[in-house]
Amino acid sequence: MACAPSDSDMCEVFSAPIGHLQRLTEQCLDESGDPQNYVYLLQCLLSFKGVESWDRCLESLQTGECEIDCPYCGVNMFIVIGEDRGDIACPECGTAFGVADPIVERWMQ
Repeated sequence: MACAPSDSDMCEVFSAPIGHLQRLTEQCLDESGDPQNYVYLLQCLLSFKGVESWDRCLESLQTGECEIDCPYCGVNMFIVIGEDRGDIACPECGTAFGVADPIVERWMQ
């Protein structure tokens, strides 16, 4: 006989409060104007939805930093995401590319 409920049992027991917290977080997310607060709220929302890996992947974005690989030559780069979130040029091969796809690709590994 188990003394503690399993994870799935806990989700069932607390489904109503988790659902309420999820709705409140979505509301706050819609109203957030601060980038760091937005990332924090997005982490919370994903946790409430049971998405663990994306929660961990967003941690670096809270500080505006991310590691990506150049999609052309594969060199690993450390980037700081600021106001300009468009294209960057690889320091190794010089090819310009958008950062969004490489960031998502790295998180999906």
